[in-house]
This record gives sequence, C-alpha cells and structure tokens, in this order.
Amino acid sequence: MEQISRRAALAGFALAAASATDVAAAEAGPIAEFLRLWSAPDATGARLAAFMSEDAEFRYERKPPVIGRAALTAAFDGYLAGGKRYRMEPLETHAKGPVVFHYRHETLITNGAAGHTETLAGIFILAGGQIKIWENFLVEA
Repeated sequence: MEQISRRAALAGFALAAASATDVAAAEAGPIAEFLRLWSAPDATGARLAAFMSEDAEFRYERKPPVIGRAALTAAFDGYLAGGKRYRMEPLETHAKGPVVFHYRHETLITNGAAGHTETLAGIFILAGGQIKIWENFLVEA
C-alpha cells in the first residue's frame, strides 16, 4: 500500500473541508484579524502570538515546526525584524467546524515598500477561539 505524504494528506483534508463552506464564519473568526495584523505598523510577535493557543504549532513547508507561544513570539518577531510586514490578500477562505482553509497572496513590505509576492495556502485548526495549528504551503505557479 502506498503511503501518503503529510502534505498530500493535509491538502486532501483541506479540499474535503472546503466542500462544505461557511465563509462568513471564517471571515468573522480570529483568522481574518490575525492575518490583517501582519501588515499593521504596530504588529509585534507578542500581539500575533496572542491569537495562538499556549501550545500552538506553526509549520511552513519543510522547516521544523515552531511550538508554544514563547517560541512563536520569538519567531514572529524575527519575521517582522527590520521593518518587515506582510500584506495578506485573501483569495478564498473556507471553513468547516474548527478547520479553516485560507488561500492568499502574501506580499513582503519592508519599511513601506512592497517587495516579492507569493501565493500561499494556509490550514488553520482552531480550539477554544484560538489558533491551535497553522500550516502554510507555498503554491507554485
């Protein structure tokens, strides 16, 4: 029997979850505000990590996961260092229960100047009104 990679399994799960869509719930939840905050001039790792549960995980492609609010705060501060911000333009958002699938364009902004834009797919799992798991996948053109 062929094994399915973690990435393929999550992608399949996201597509299945997206088949029963409740975009209004996703947009009203913490995800939309969390993603908007990444472009705010006053964004900090602590403000971003406050959206995450104490034992939350952030995963991006093949990098090791960042686990726990203290580690997330430090990682998010690293992403924001040097005046960097990230404009996240939603393309599609789907939710089913605690799972939110978010497809977006993400533009790096450094000291107010727009730079490189990438397309990403994010899977969020919520628990108790906070983000428990956030996993991003780069969508290649």
